[in-house]
Amino acid sequence: IKHNIVYIPIAKNGCTSIKNYFFELNCDQIASDYRNIIYEKHRIHSLTDFHITNNMFCDFTPKAILDITQNNPLHIIIIRDPLERIISSFWDKFVVNMNCEFTNSNLKEEVFKYFKEKGKCIKKLNFEDFINFLFSTNPHSYNTHWIPQSYYFKNIQNKIILNLNKIHNFYDFMRDITGSSLSIKSLNANPINEDNETHFRTPVEELSRLNYRPGNSSFINSDLLEKIKNIYHEDYCLINTL
Repeated sequence: IKHNIVYIPIAKNGCTSIKNYFFELNCDQIASDYRNIIYEKHRIHSLTDFHITNNMFCDFTPKAILDITQNNPLHIIIIRDPLERIISSFWDKFVVNMNCEFTNSNLKEEVFKYFKEKGKCIKKLNFEDFINFLFSTNPHSYNTHWIPQSYYFKNIQNKIILNLNKIHNFYDFMRDITGSSLSIKSLNANPINEDNETHFRTPVEELSRLNYRPGNSSFINSDLLEKIKNIYHEDYCLINTL
Protein backbone atom coordinates (compact mmCIF):
# COMPACT_ATOMS: atom_id res chain seq x y z
CA ILE A 1 0.00 0.00 0.00
CA LYS A 2 2.79 2.43 0.85
CA HIS A 3 4.10 1.98 -2.72
CA ASN A 4 0.57 2.23 -4.19
CA ILE A 5 0.78 -1.39 -5.34
CA VAL A 6 -1.89 -4.07 -4.98
CA TYR A 7 -1.11 -7.73 -5.63
CA ILE A 8 -3.93 -9.87 -7.01
CA PRO A 9 -3.30 -13.50 -6.04
CA ILE A 10 -4.43 -16.08 -8.58
CA ALA A 11 -4.83 -19.61 -7.27
CA LYS A 12 -2.06 -22.03 -8.35
CA ASN A 13 0.12 -19.21 -9.68
CA GLY A 14 2.72 -19.19 -6.94
CA CYS A 15 0.45 -17.12 -4.71
CA THR A 16 1.59 -18.89 -1.51
CA SER A 17 5.19 -17.88 -2.15
CA ILE A 18 4.32 -14.39 -3.40
CA LYS A 19 1.98 -13.72 -0.46
CA ASN A 20 4.91 -14.57 1.79
CA TYR A 21 7.04 -12.12 -0.20
CA PHE A 22 4.56 -9.28 0.36
CA PHE A 23 4.07 -10.22 4.01
CA GLU A 24 7.80 -9.79 4.56
CA LEU A 25 8.02 -6.69 2.36
CA ASN A 26 5.23 -5.02 4.35
CA CYS A 27 6.53 -6.09 7.77
CA ASP A 28 6.56 -2.53 9.09
CA GLN A 29 2.86 -2.16 8.21
CA ILE A 30 1.74 -5.52 9.56
CA ALA A 31 -0.48 -5.30 12.63
CA SER A 32 1.72 -5.35 15.74
CA ASP A 33 0.25 -8.66 16.96
CA TYR A 34 1.66 -10.42 13.89
CA ARG A 35 4.72 -8.35 12.96
CA ASN A 36 7.24 -10.64 14.65
CA ILE A 37 5.28 -13.85 14.41
CA ILE A 38 7.08 -17.03 13.43
CA TYR A 39 4.72 -18.90 11.14
CA GLU A 40 4.89 -21.80 8.72
CA LYS A 41 5.15 -20.25 5.27
CA HIS A 42 2.69 -22.70 3.69
CA ARG A 43 0.08 -21.44 6.18
CA ILE A 44 0.22 -17.84 4.96
CA HIS A 45 -3.33 -18.12 3.58
CA SER A 46 -4.75 -19.07 6.98
CA LEU A 47 -2.78 -16.31 8.67
CA THR A 48 -3.91 -13.55 6.32
CA ASP A 49 -7.43 -14.84 5.63
CA PHE A 50 -8.51 -15.42 9.23
CA HIS A 51 -6.61 -12.70 11.11
CA ILE A 52 -6.47 -8.93 10.76
CA THR A 53 -2.82 -8.49 9.82
CA ASN A 54 -3.31 -5.31 7.74
CA ASN A 55 -2.00 -7.25 4.76
CA MET A 56 -5.33 -7.81 2.95
CA PHE A 57 -8.02 -5.48 1.62
CA CYS A 58 -10.58 -7.10 3.92
CA ASP A 59 -8.54 -5.96 6.95
CA PHE A 60 -9.38 -2.32 6.31
CA THR A 61 -12.47 -0.20 6.79
CA PRO A 62 -14.61 0.60 3.72
CA LYS A 63 -13.35 4.20 3.83
CA ALA A 64 -9.71 3.08 3.90
CA ILE A 65 -10.34 0.74 0.98
CA LEU A 66 -11.99 3.58 -0.94
CA ASP A 67 -9.00 5.82 -0.28
CA ILE A 68 -6.65 3.12 -1.58
CA THR A 69 -8.64 2.51 -4.76
CA GLN A 70 -9.04 6.24 -5.45
CA ASN A 71 -5.24 6.48 -5.58
CA ASN A 72 -5.42 4.25 -8.67
CA PRO A 73 -2.89 1.67 -7.43
CA LEU A 74 -0.90 -0.46 -9.82
CA HIS A 75 -2.19 -4.03 -9.73
CA ILE A 76 0.44 -6.75 -10.01
CA ILE A 77 -0.83 -9.90 -11.69
CA ILE A 78 1.17 -13.07 -12.22
CA ILE A 79 -0.15 -15.58 -14.72
CA ARG A 80 0.93 -19.08 -15.63
CA ASP A 81 0.86 -21.44 -18.59
CA PRO A 82 -2.77 -22.73 -18.52
CA LEU A 83 -1.78 -26.37 -19.02
CA GLU A 84 0.72 -26.27 -16.16
CA ARG A 85 -1.84 -24.55 -13.92
CA ILE A 86 -4.74 -26.95 -14.49
CA ILE A 87 -2.56 -30.04 -14.00
CA SER A 88 -1.10 -28.49 -10.84
CA SER A 89 -4.63 -27.70 -9.60
CA PHE A 90 -5.83 -31.25 -10.29
CA TRP A 91 -2.81 -32.74 -8.55
CA ASP A 92 -3.03 -30.49 -5.51
CA LYS A 93 -6.79 -30.67 -4.94
CA PHE A 94 -7.58 -34.25 -5.96
CA VAL A 95 -4.34 -36.19 -5.38
CA VAL A 96 -2.36 -34.48 -2.61
CA ASN A 97 -5.55 -33.57 -0.74
CA MET A 98 -7.46 -36.69 -1.74
CA ASN A 99 -8.62 -37.37 1.82
CA CYS A 100 -9.49 -33.76 2.60
CA GLU A 101 -13.13 -33.44 3.66
CA PHE A 102 -13.64 -30.29 1.57
CA THR A 103 -12.21 -31.97 -1.54
CA ASN A 104 -14.41 -35.04 -1.18
CA SER A 105 -17.64 -33.32 -0.15
CA ASN A 106 -17.42 -30.39 -2.57
CA LEU A 107 -14.97 -30.53 -5.44
CA LYS A 108 -15.04 -34.26 -6.20
CA GLU A 109 -18.78 -34.59 -5.57
CA GLU A 110 -19.43 -31.79 -8.03
CA VAL A 111 -17.72 -33.78 -10.79
CA PHE A 112 -19.47 -37.03 -9.82
CA LYS A 113 -22.85 -35.26 -9.77
CA TYR A 114 -22.28 -33.87 -13.26
CA PHE A 115 -21.57 -37.31 -14.74
CA LYS A 116 -24.46 -38.89 -12.87
CA GLU A 117 -26.83 -36.33 -14.39
CA LYS A 118 -25.41 -37.25 -17.80
CA GLY A 119 -26.17 -40.92 -17.15
CA LYS A 120 -22.56 -41.95 -16.53
CA CYS A 121 -21.71 -43.18 -13.06
CA ILE A 122 -18.03 -42.83 -12.21
CA LYS A 123 -16.62 -44.07 -8.92
CA LYS A 124 -12.99 -43.03 -9.35
CA LEU A 125 -11.89 -39.66 -10.68
CA ASN A 126 -9.13 -39.20 -13.24
CA PHE A 127 -7.73 -36.21 -15.14
CA GLU A 128 -9.60 -37.00 -18.37
CA ASP A 129 -12.96 -37.01 -16.56
CA PHE A 130 -12.03 -33.78 -14.80
CA ILE A 131 -11.25 -31.97 -18.08
CA ASN A 132 -14.44 -33.31 -19.70
CA PHE A 133 -16.35 -31.94 -16.72
CA LEU A 134 -14.73 -28.50 -17.13
CA PHE A 135 -15.27 -28.54 -20.90
CA SER A 136 -19.01 -29.04 -20.43
CA THR A 137 -19.44 -26.56 -17.57
CA ASN A 138 -19.77 -22.76 -17.58
CA PRO A 139 -16.35 -21.35 -16.51
CA HIS A 140 -18.10 -18.69 -14.42
CA SER A 141 -19.17 -21.49 -12.05
CA TYR A 142 -15.68 -22.98 -11.68
CA ASN A 143 -13.85 -23.24 -8.38
CA THR A 144 -11.20 -20.50 -7.97
CA HIS A 145 -8.41 -23.01 -8.63
CA TRP A 146 -9.53 -23.66 -12.21
CA ILE A 147 -11.43 -20.54 -13.16
CA PRO A 148 -9.69 -18.84 -16.14
CA GLN A 149 -6.95 -16.49 -14.93
CA SER A 150 -8.30 -13.63 -17.03
CA TYR A 151 -11.50 -13.63 -14.94
CA TYR A 152 -9.53 -12.42 -11.92
CA PHE A 153 -8.77 -9.03 -13.47
CA LYS A 154 -11.29 -8.41 -16.26
CA ASN A 155 -12.31 -4.95 -15.00
CA ILE A 156 -8.93 -3.73 -13.78
CA GLN A 157 -7.29 -1.05 -15.89
CA ASN A 158 -4.05 -0.09 -14.14
CA LYS A 159 -2.11 -3.35 -14.10
CA ILE A 160 1.11 -5.09 -14.99
CA ILE A 161 0.92 -8.76 -15.99
CA LEU A 162 3.96 -10.99 -15.45
CA ASN A 163 4.76 -14.60 -16.32
CA LEU A 164 5.32 -17.01 -13.41
CA ASN A 165 7.92 -18.86 -15.48
CA LYS A 166 9.89 -15.59 -15.71
CA ILE A 167 9.61 -14.73 -12.01
CA HIS A 168 12.89 -12.79 -12.17
CA ASN A 169 10.94 -10.05 -13.98
CA PHE A 170 8.76 -9.69 -10.88
CA TYR A 171 11.82 -9.31 -8.63
CA ASP A 172 13.40 -6.77 -10.97
CA PHE A 173 10.18 -4.77 -11.12
CA MET A 174 9.70 -4.78 -7.35
CA ARG A 175 13.35 -3.85 -6.79
CA ASP A 176 12.96 -0.83 -9.07
CA ILE A 177 9.75 0.28 -7.31
CA THR A 178 10.63 -0.43 -3.68
CA GLY A 179 14.40 -0.61 -3.56
CA SER A 180 14.09 -3.98 -1.81
CA SER A 181 16.34 -6.90 -2.78
CA LEU A 182 13.92 -9.37 -1.17
CA SER A 183 13.20 -12.43 -3.29
CA ILE A 184 11.51 -15.79 -3.02
CA LYS A 185 14.10 -18.52 -2.53
CA SER A 186 11.92 -21.10 -4.23
CA LEU A 187 8.36 -21.39 -5.41
CA ASN A 188 6.17 -23.86 -3.57
CA ALA A 189 5.98 -26.84 -5.94
CA ASN A 190 5.67 -30.62 -6.06
CA PRO A 191 8.66 -32.62 -7.39
CA ILE A 192 8.06 -33.67 -11.00
CA ASN A 193 9.35 -36.83 -12.64
CA GLU A 194 8.92 -37.60 -16.34
CA ASP A 195 8.19 -41.34 -16.13
CA ASN A 196 7.17 -41.94 -19.80
CA GLU A 197 3.79 -43.31 -18.72
CA THR A 198 0.33 -41.94 -19.50
CA HIS A 199 -1.72 -40.89 -16.50
CA PHE A 200 -4.78 -39.05 -17.78
CA ARG A 201 -6.93 -42.12 -17.06
CA THR A 202 -5.16 -43.11 -13.85
CA PRO A 203 -7.53 -42.75 -10.84
CA VAL A 204 -6.47 -40.27 -8.18
CA GLU A 205 -6.25 -43.13 -5.66
CA GLU A 206 -3.46 -44.71 -7.72
CA LEU A 207 -1.75 -41.39 -8.37
CA SER A 208 -1.66 -40.70 -4.64
CA ARG A 209 0.52 -43.77 -4.13
CA LEU A 210 3.28 -42.34 -6.33
CA ASN A 211 6.13 -40.59 -4.53
CA TYR A 212 6.42 -37.98 -7.28
CA ARG A 213 4.21 -35.96 -9.61
CA PRO A 214 4.32 -37.22 -13.22
CA GLY A 215 5.25 -34.73 -15.92
CA ASN A 216 2.64 -32.63 -17.71
CA SER A 217 2.88 -34.60 -20.96
CA SER A 218 1.67 -37.77 -19.23
CA PHE A 219 -1.67 -36.13 -18.42
CA ILE A 220 -2.70 -35.14 -21.93
CA ASN A 221 -3.50 -36.43 -25.38
CA SER A 222 -4.45 -34.35 -28.43
CA ASP A 223 -8.15 -34.31 -27.52
CA LEU A 224 -7.58 -33.13 -23.95
CA LEU A 225 -5.08 -30.50 -25.08
CA GLU A 226 -7.58 -29.04 -27.55
CA LYS A 227 -10.24 -28.90 -24.84
CA ILE A 228 -7.85 -27.15 -22.44
CA LYS A 229 -6.93 -24.64 -25.15
CA ASN A 230 -10.61 -24.01 -25.77
CA ILE A 231 -11.46 -23.53 -22.08
CA TYR A 232 -8.50 -21.23 -21.45
CA HIS A 233 -8.34 -19.46 -24.80
CA GLU A 234 -7.99 -15.98 -23.25
CA ASP A 235 -5.29 -17.18 -20.87
CA TYR A 236 -3.28 -18.64 -23.74
CA CYS A 237 -3.56 -15.37 -25.66
CA LEU A 238 -2.21 -13.51 -22.61
CA ILE A 239 0.65 -15.86 -21.79
CA ASN A 240 1.81 -15.87 -25.41
CA THR A 241 2.43 -12.11 -25.25
CA LEU A 242 4.74 -12.31 -22.20
